Amino acid sequence: MSVPARVTTVVGIPRTVGGKADLDARLYPFGAGGPEPDPATASPATLQERVARRWAAILGVDAGNLTAGAEFQLPGGDSLALVEMLDAVSSDLLTEAQGRWFMSRLESLVRDVTLDHVCAHVEAARREVPA
Repeated sequence: MSVPARVTTVVGIPRTVGGKADLDARLYPFGAGGPEPDPATASPATLQERVARRWAAILGVDAGNLTAGAEFQLPGGDSLALVEMLDAVSSDLLTEAQGRWFMSRLESLVRDVTLDHVCAHVEAARREVPA
């Protein structure tokens, strides 16, 4: 019995006008290809890009496919993955005090878990608790 070397979750399958799977437009399962950019010469990532990378790492999806309105649950995010993602975002983007403020707002975060909503909460934590 064979086991796939990699399983990739995608937000959606490209479709033809007739509604069938568009095999010519299928996603490359191993990312965009090519080497990763050198962090020393790459432009600084925006907040949304950094949150998307954490989000994608937890869900095992390509961060480039995540839009501002992307919902965490659609590609398979459950409550445990949500807490893991929020902790990773907090650890990466906030000071310890800001992270406590951010995580104390879980009730409002879990009502609408979209990329832009999580980014808005990160920005609010930065405003409310100076570094």
